[in-house]
Amino acid sequence: MKENHFAIHNDPNGHELWRSISGNFQRFPEIINEFVDDALSNFRATKPDQRRVEIRLRQWEEFVDVSVVDTGTGIRDIHAALTLGNRSGGETNLNEHGMGLKHALASACEDGSWSIQSRTPEDNTQDRHLVVRGPYRLGDDPMTGYYLPGRGVLLGPTGTAVSFTCTHDFFATLRPAGDRTDKPFEVLVDILLEELGYTYAPILGNGEMEMAVVVGDHVYPVEPIFPTWDPNCFKETPPTVLDLGGGPVTVNCCWGLIRADKDNHIYYRGNMESSGVEIRCNGRVMERGLDKRIWIKQPHPSRNHFLAVVELTAEEPGAFPPTRPTKTGFRDGDPRLEKLFAWLRANVAPASPQESVEKRLTRALEKRKRAEPDVMRTALEENTYCSLNLKVKMDLFVSRGDQTEVYESKKGPSKALDLYQLRMYWDGCAVDGRPLSRGILVARNHPREVQNLVSALNDSYRDPTGQPYHLSLLTWEEVGIDPKAV
Repeated sequence: MKENHFAIHNDPNGHELWRSISGNFQRFPEIINEFVDDALSNFRATKPDQRRVEIRLRQWEEFVDVSVVDTGTGIRDIHAALTLGNRSGGETNLNEHGMGLKHALASACEDGSWSIQSRTPEDNTQDRHLVVRGPYRLGDDPMTGYYLPGRGVLLGPTGTAVSFTCTHDFFATLRPAGDRTDKPFEVLVDILLEELGYTYAPILGNGEMEMAVVVGDHVYPVEPIFPTWDPNCFKETPPTVLDLGGGPVTVNCCWGLIRADKDNHIYYRGNMESSGVEIRCNGRVMERGLDKRIWIKQPHPSRNHFLAVVELTAEEPGAFPPTRPTKTGFRDGDPRLEKLFAWLRANVAPASPQESVEKRLTRALEKRKRAEPDVMRTALEENTYCSLNLKVKMDLFVSRGDQTEVYESKKGPSKALDLYQLRMYWDGCAVDGRPLSRGILVARNHPREVQNLVSALNDSYRDPTGQPYHLSLLTWEEVGIDPKAV
């Protein structure tokens, strides 16, 4: 049978292609990072005098207008910039895939409500700026670019502005994973500041780039977000040059236990979500939470305060392990990544579990009590109900000659259950034949219901020996301890 050859018509439809790549980014900050990456890449390649990025936000009805504006040298080849997979305009490893700008815009707004303004040094001499607007098109009905006089919305004589409109629901993906509570716009902006401060922390910290979020007349500088290390268990390796398979890479690694920062929304909170290993390439975080992939250990609450920060620095883009197209992690199975993991297994030993915050607070309280002149003895986690062989452990027992005290410690606000725990200590000591003079619940603060309950227990109830309770409430500040410093 004679072969019958025919052409395959597979030119993509621009609108359908745009929709097909629109689901690559799951969260709003991942999209913003792509535009910031493009600006940072340009800063590093061209070294402009001013290196600033502004994220401008305007909320209206159920939508949010977003513009990411930089002071770089503009887009020299708009054709390459808007061609899927084209890397000819890439300036550093941050332009690794040639997909980021298009993926990010498609994920932010499928309907084409986006625009790009750009002004190069050549445009500056002619006092004009380039404008391209969505929707994305291919083939016989191409997009068109045009020039307008002046700077447009740009910050300086050159730069780029990427603007789009997204739904408020998509903007709200700034919330921590699993959090579905409604949050005011101002809180979401605060989370965006944290996301940017974390992702680019060393870059912001060393002044390589400055960033701000602008809402109306309010300008919020983006500050770098760093962990607070426990100095008693902090370790680091000297800078080490490795060849992972694509050229020399300098590896700086530090690890240990961190102090939980509860003021943050997502990062360095001393929980399972924010613990583990984070890897940065030339300052930009690429992946975090890598414990299982490196040490083949499931995440466990006992390791919530463990953190390792791995900083990779290289001149050649191919020296780094390759990332996913969204730059939200590395590609599994790559030999360069596996070689890095092998080096980490050989040189980094995960730190031992840290004492809980409450135990550290109680230990600090015991130290203060022990230093008081009339105190004869202090004991942490001493047993009570010994006569009934129950061996309930009290947080802190203090003896002052003929006076005895017991303490229950809570890092956060007190609850009614905490008072009943303190009452149990009292009853145990009474049963054991060593009656207490005072029981103290120490917490960050005491809600009104707890204050009412302690009054009721003292006024209306008796211990197993018929004696009244003498329970009281104190805060950590009142006992001379700063919880954030422990």
